[in-house]
Amino acid sequence: AQSAAELRRSVQLAVDREIRPFWQRNLPSGLEVELLRLTLEIRLRSDGTVVEVQQFGELSGKTDSNAPQQQRFVEQAKKSVLQAAPFDLTDQ
Repeated sequence: AQSAAELRRSVQLAVDREIRPFWQRNLPSGLEVELLRLTLEIRLRSDGTVVEVQQFGELSGKTDSNAPQQQRFVEQAKKSVLQAAPFDLTDQ
């Protein structure tokens, strides 16, 4: 049996894989956008549907050059999560 930490990591990896194609389509373009990093906390129901998506901590990699894209970056990240849902948690 998996420990709680192992299960959480397994779910994180599975969810990341499902979000990635949407994120690649939604990623904002602009100067130094590739420097931005964001962590989202995603609460899921057991059926893989999203209960809540919220920003966890601060957006990092902020520069004057990517300032115009920072808010959009956060919005598009959340949108990517919602588009990818429901998540397949059957192996978890």
